[in-house]
Amino acid sequence: MNHTSHQHSGADHTLSVADLHVHYGSVCALERIGFEVQCGECVAVLGRNGTGKSTLLKAIAGLVPTASGSVTWCGGPLAKVRHEVGYLPQREDVDWQFPVTLRGLVEMGRFPQTGWFRKFSDADHASVDGAIAAMDLGDLQHRQIAELSGGQQQRAFIARALAQEAHIFLLDEPFAGLDLPSQQTLAEHLRRLAATGHLVLASHHDLAGAPEIFSRAILLDRILVAEGDVREVIARLTDNKEFSHVL
Repeated sequence: MNHTSHQHSGADHTLSVADLHVHYGSVCALERIGFEVQCGECVAVLGRNGTGKSTLLKAIAGLVPTASGSVTWCGGPLAKVRHEVGYLPQREDVDWQFPVTLRGLVEMGRFPQTGWFRKFSDADHASVDGAIAAMDLGDLQHRQIAELSGGQQQRAFIARALAQEAHIFLLDEPFAGLDLPSQQTLAEHLRRLAATGHLVLASHHDLAGAPEIFSRAILLDRILVAEGDVREVIARLTDNKEFSHVL
C-alpha cells in the first residue's frame, strides 16, 4: 500500500465527541467536552499542564474509562473500530530498552489484522515497507529502538500506526524534548498525514509554533474553552483577558 497517497473522505470520516466526562476517582478531569473533527485536519489540543489534554487523547483511544458521553467515528461507536486509531504516548512513558528493532515495532501494527501468531503475508510485508518508507526510516529499520533519536522514535510509532491502517492519529506531546530540526521533520510528516486524508490530534504546548503545524485547535481547561481555526483560537487566547487563566 502506498501510504502517502492513501485518501479518506473527510465528509464521511468525522470524529464526534459529545458531552464527554472523565473522572479519576473523585477528581473531574474532563467535563462536558464536545466537538467534531474530520479526516484531513491536523488539530492541536492546547492547554496548561493538568487541563486534560492527555486525558482527552486517552479517552478517545479507549485507554481510560469515561463517566458519560460518547465518542463516535463515521456515525458509529469508535470502540467498535479501535484498529482505526493509532495512539502515540509521551516518550517518557515508553520502555525504549525493549528489545525490538524499528521494523519489529512497525510490524506490531499489523497484529490487529493478522493476530500474534499467523505468518505475515506479502501484503503485510508490503504494508510495513510502505509505512517505514512514508516516515523516511528505511535506512534505520534494523536498529534497536533505543538507538534512534527522539524524532526517529516518534516517526517509528507513526509508522506502526500506518501499518495498522489507522485513520486517526492521537499523539501526546509529540514534539516534547526534540531539537529544532527533529521538530521540523516531524511537523512536515504530520502535515503530510493530514494532507493525505488522515486525522491528526496532538497535545501541544508551543502556541507560537502551532499555526505552522496545525489547522485547528481545541483549548482545554477541564472544559472546552475554545475550538476552531488555530490562528483564531490563539488570537482569542492572547487578546482576551478572559482566557488568561489557561495560558
